[in-house]
Amino acid sequence: MAGGDESIIYYHSYWKLDSDEVEISEVTDHWARKTAYMLQKGLAYRDEGDHRDKFTDLMYENLVSNHMGQLAKIYERYNGISRTLGEKFQTTASENPQGKYGIHEYKLTDFGLNKEDLMQKNASYFKLFNKLKSADQKKSYHAR
Repeated sequence: MAGGDESIIYYHSYWKLDSDEVEISEVTDHWARKTAYMLQKGLAYRDEGDHRDKFTDLMYENLVSNHMGQLAKIYERYNGISRTLGEKFQTTASENPQGKYGIHEYKLTDFGLNKEDLMQKNASYFKLFNKLKSADQKKSYHAR
């Protein structure tokens, strides 16, 4: 009910939960649009005013190869990771290695998607990502 008007009903999902007749193309189109919209809103917020300090940019490869270093990067603005929290992070990482529950491999084509279309829909995100990746690679090169 919206604002007390009983004639207005909101559906929280496009698909019935018990449906056996879901078209994969409808689901992928919906989520591709939704993800693009969320990325655009996030980037717009990041760029407006002085909000860049509310974001911490991480590369997935770095998170996998050096999780504690990347967590330290996240926690820099909060005076670092306490010893107790660091130990909890280490324990969790040790008990849950990547691939613990198997390896999931997917291809865009499995879902009727293609790279070019996603790159176009998310152009501003990929522009930022490529800029950050380039800066990260330069930083890694100079750290050697």
